[in-house]
Amino acid sequence: MQFKQCLVIGACLVIGFSSAHGQINPQVLTDMGYFDLIARIGDPNLLPDGSGVDIMHVEAPNDAASNYLPDPNNFDPNITFLDGSGFGTMSGHATVVGNHIYAPNGLVPLIDTVESFEANDWLGSGFLHTLNTTQPQTIDRTVTNHSWVATFADQTIGSTFYTGDEIGEDVLRRLDFAIDRDDKVVVAGVTNTPGQPIDHIFGNAYNIITATISDGAQTGPTTLDLPGRSKPDLAASASNTSNATGVISGAALFMQDLAQGDTDGQHAYSTKAFLMAGATKTEFDLTNSTVDPNDDWTHTTTQPLDLQSGVGELNIDKSHLIYTAGKQEASSVSDVGLVGWDAYFATFIADNQYFIDVPTNELITDMSIVLVWNREVTPVVNSPALDWNVHLANLDLELYEATGFTTTTLMEQSVSAVDNVEHIWRRGIMGRRMAIEVSIDPNDILEEYTLAWRIETVVPLAGDVNLDGVVDIADLAVVGSHWNATGADWFWGDLNADGVVDIADMGIIGANWTSPGGSSFSTGGGSFDEALDDLGLPTGDAANGAGGPTAIPAPPAAVSLTLLAALGLTRRRRSH
Repeated sequence: MQFKQCLVIGACLVIGFSSAHGQINPQVLTDMGYFDLIARIGDPNLLPDGSGVDIMHVEAPNDAASNYLPDPNNFDPNITFLDGSGFGTMSGHATVVGNHIYAPNGLVPLIDTVESFEANDWLGSGFLHTLNTTQPQTIDRTVTNHSWVATFADQTIGSTFYTGDEIGEDVLRRLDFAIDRDDKVVVAGVTNTPGQPIDHIFGNAYNIITATISDGAQTGPTTLDLPGRSKPDLAASASNTSNATGVISGAALFMQDLAQGDTDGQHAYSTKAFLMAGATKTEFDLTNSTVDPNDDWTHTTTQPLDLQSGVGELNIDKSHLIYTAGKQEASSVSDVGLVGWDAYFATFIADNQYFIDVPTNELITDMSIVLVWNREVTPVVNSPALDWNVHLANLDLELYEATGFTTTTLMEQSVSAVDNVEHIWRRGIMGRRMAIEVSIDPNDILEEYTLAWRIETVVPLAGDVNLDGVVDIADLAVVGSHWNATGADWFWGDLNADGVVDIADMGIIGANWTSPGGSSFSTGGGSFDEALDDLGLPTGDAANGAGGPTAIPAPPAAVSLTLLAALGLTRRRRSH
């Protein structure tokens, strides 16, 4: 079955991309934390190489109708290449995308098998059986990559008229059904045009990993099969969304290979949780400090993800760290570690709680908590056509302060009623005892989920806003740029944890001034008063503090701490 559709392919073949034959650009590997991972592990031979996993590589034809196969000559000669559709010729786009997944210098160079499908055939009789009474075929590959999108036109098929939305919805529900039934990972990209609404497929699917580029592309929320959900899911450093999708597919294969033999760790939603919880946000403007608001990473309690960059940028080092920290179960009598995960059932009988103790002298520099579960899609029995029942369990994610094994003050929550991802992110607060809580609507059914978390800390020097080991004019500059800001944290210059950047914070810097003299901003010898004068900030006893070095204050019990205040770093602009 052929569908009238608008097929948009990445950024059009290799435009904006440069790399050696059969190679992924080393800068992409750097940006995803691959070399950090090798440095941390010490021996790359201890890492997965892809020899235990395989991929379904689906491509829209970019030139002739048969152009959808990657060129095997670019890859390891031991990889088996199969033509699932059966009529393919070589595709430059498929080859470049393949370089980002299973290139010889990439994450999974020794992948077992690559099975390729042409997009129209895959949508129709080749796999998905769209608008047919036949169920989708079994996904028998570890990961499926879709570096293409489609928007369907209204059309009559046989004697039945379908709107484009109806066709797209059927595709989405079939794919979510197959993912949930077969427990396999599917990664799909969005169109490269920033600000454009998400196409019919596949960015609107629930159970996939929706990929984008770190520099911004098609923008959520979803537009079909319940519009308004948070998408995309995850960004990657690449020149276009086709390649970013490949990068994330390679990371998914890596995590699947790493978790071989671990049923809970290999769930498709577990891989999604590991990758999302490992993602970083320092690539984006976290303090609204640039003129263009499109590079600001933001979310709310009911919108779990940023609508342009999702949860942030892929970091395989941190995702590897989360999985290898081990599965740690909810408990009312014991703690979990600062990094870890759990795959469990959400029940309405009791909330699942994970207690964590972070020393009070440690500053939390990055805390990412991600909860993922599947939308359940089942065929309607005895339907004249293959209609679908859909159900999305309503799970919530909350973070509390705790005393012992009792929760006290609510710190953060992610409580979307329409998404199958919840996400809490914090930084810039001093350590404390906390509890992560997963709960489900009491009127709902039992639901499997994976929770992944990562808390990174340092022991800071009092007054060292930017954590460079010295208290100097650079720290004062941060305070000046956020002067009188409310809802602030450490990285905005709120050093006494009262939520406001003011004279008291300046006093902490003055009392702990360690600058040996001078800076590129200073016209004098680098004294505190000279730095204040250079920045146009108030001087005097209040500014200079009193009585010698000031300790880092413990968090007050009643401080109101808000989301999304973080170190003012702007997004990297890349050209590969």
